[in-house]
Amino acid sequence: MGVRIFGENTIRSTHFLSATEQEGERAAQPRPSANNTGYFRLLGTGDVVNFTYGGTATSDGAGGGTTVIDSLLQAYGNSFFIGGSVAITSGVCAGETRAVTGFAQLTGTITTAAFTAQIVSGVTFTLTLNFSTRDFRVELITAGDVGDAEFKWSHNGGNVYLGRDDPKQNDWSAENIVKNGAEAAAFSEIRELVSGDLICIYSVSNGIYATVSTDRGLTWGTPVDVAGVTVDSNPLRGVVVISRGTNKGRVIVTRTLQRLYYSDDSGATWTAVDVWSGTETGGIGDICEMTNGHLVSVSGIGNDIKISVSLDGGFTWSAYVTITEQEVTESNDYPVICQAENGDLVCAYVTNVDSGHLEIKCKVSPDGGATWGSKTEVLGDIGTDFGRPALLKDIDGTLYCAAASPTAIRFSISYDHGVTWSGARYLHTPANQPYNPSLCLFEGHDVLCSYYESVAGQPIKTVRRGYWDVYDSESFGSESSDSNSSESDSSSSDSLSDSSMELP
Repeated sequence: MGVRIFGENTIRSTHFLSATEQEGERAAQPRPSANNTGYFRLLGTGDVVNFTYGGTATSDGAGGGTTVIDSLLQAYGNSFFIGGSVAITSGVCAGETRAVTGFAQLTGTITTAAFTAQIVSGVTFTLTLNFSTRDFRVELITAGDVGDAEFKWSHNGGNVYLGRDDPKQNDWSAENIVKNGAEAAAFSEIRELVSGDLICIYSVSNGIYATVSTDRGLTWGTPVDVAGVTVDSNPLRGVVVISRGTNKGRVIVTRTLQRLYYSDDSGATWTAVDVWSGTETGGIGDICEMTNGHLVSVSGIGNDIKISVSLDGGFTWSAYVTITEQEVTESNDYPVICQAENGDLVCAYVTNVDSGHLEIKCKVSPDGGATWGSKTEVLGDIGTDFGRPALLKDIDGTLYCAAASPTAIRFSISYDHGVTWSGARYLHTPANQPYNPSLCLFEGHDVLCSYYESVAGQPIKTVRRGYWDVYDSESFGSESSDSNSSESDSSSSDSLSDSSMELP
């Protein structure tokens, strides 16, 4: 249904006098309760439309015809589809429609009133949620300004309240496939487009490709060639979607060496630009956009980690500033970067400075990359190597850093803008060795982790947390999951965009 709930600190009369006087496509804003002592207000915006999904049963439902199973729906939380309807479009029950009475996120099982026959694997269906049948309510839980206030919401008049599934937990949801084919994957990055769709950029042995998902990462479209050349020795390094200014919405893809690619039509077509003329090899690497609109890129050059800044959207870059230098035989590589909630820059990278194994360290810069603090451990020695890390700033300012070991993807959390980290916990343990995780926040609450798996075709897959689920006051916004942090490796212009969550 695409309704986005915003938190805004700056109150304007044109936003809050009445629904008819609000600017743009805004639904009437919910009024805050009296315990809101800050300046936080909720504001609804977006196209109010029905939700429709066309799916295919991935396994046989119950013999009595009371369930439809589609594993792709694991992106949605329990009770999400209650009150909707399922219409069967193929098979012996084609033309029949039943109401949804339950949903199990773990398996993608929709419970309905009984169809006349069993809904078996391969049967197609349409799942619909009519906006006119929904009774949205929002309740403030914790007072405060944007980033501090917490709320729960209901789509059925308060019978069931939903909150955010906590991303700080171990064992993220079941896998969805982005790419699976003959070409072996190397790196992948998923980002949210300004349209709200998702784009995945990935490199394989014959190039760099882009594919778009219009259904929250459940399915992905036909890949588009980004680079137009074989780039196996110079693969994808970073992706950013510009969020402000005249180039808002532009997708930028970086490689090692001196070239980047950009798209102004959500990945449909691409333009190559040679941007680096420095004497040092390495060029532009992982990239992020700062709140002042500048772009920063970090690269591994030799055994040093260095940063460069662009003031013109990526077309020209400053001379390198060194973040960390090689110490004796130390190896440093694969840096990634993000800007913390307090404005500091946080750079995480692979190093073997403390042991013979590759670990993840980070450094923090309080001045836009000019100077950097001391090394901090993010994911320490577990008796085996970590690969290239990924960084993400969550909507509440929490930082996540993920990296893959030979058997699992681990992640660590920082609540203080990268100064200290919680230690490793298990994000996902796939059937085969994972490589090169990437993290993406979209719709203000879902967190996707993409990676590729070491098996024939090297498929790119995703797992997730942060989807809407039944509200639980014991876990909503809590840090209780920090306790499971085993270190052993077992074979087993307004501030709207930074403060929004999308409702169905």
